[in-house]
Amino acid sequence: MTTNKIKIFLGDLVHTWEKTGQWTIPINIGYIASYALKYLKRDGIDCSIKLYKDPIKMIDEIKKEKPDVVGLAHYVWNMNLNRKIFDVAKKYAPKSLTVGGGPYFTNHNAHENGAKKFFSSHKNCDSYIVNQGEKGFYQLIKAFAKVNKNVEKIKSSVIPGLLINNLKENNAVYVGKDIGPLED
Repeated sequence: MTTNKIKIFLGDLVHTWEKTGQWTIPINIGYIASYALKYLKRDGIDCSIKLYKDPIKMIDEIKKEKPDVVGLAHYVWNMNLNRKIFDVAKKYAPKSLTVGGGPYFTNHNAHENGAKKFFSSHKNCDSYIVNQGEKGFYQLIKAFAKVNKNVEKIKSSVIPGLLINNLKENNAVYVGKDIGPLED
């Protein structure tokens, strides 16, 4: 495994222009962070995770800290916002691994054609976790550490439960096998 600490930013981002919406606690990404920290530590992988709701704060931190991983929860209302964050991540931290997750993909569109359609308009999203976000994210970060934080090697990896953006090779791979229940 790598001895370098993996710096992870997770966002459940909301639009901020009206300042009237209620910002809830990002429990979804909190669960993912907690699960990942527990099992990555068990595996001897050192990482830190920061959580964000405000896209402006996340952009400022990406520019300043250059994270290794940027993961975002995708919903209908924040798809364009997430695309912008991934664009910023690739501009200021070009070697970062960008990860989507959330209910955008279902059993109906989590296949090669669905992945190609998504990644064609979200070119800077490297991977998308389908279903079990906690376990899928942990498996992805574990694989990322194993390849010494090399995004290109991740794009040619087989990781259950993930859509991988490999459109440069005209291929978006989905390994849709169930990755099983969460561990205790």
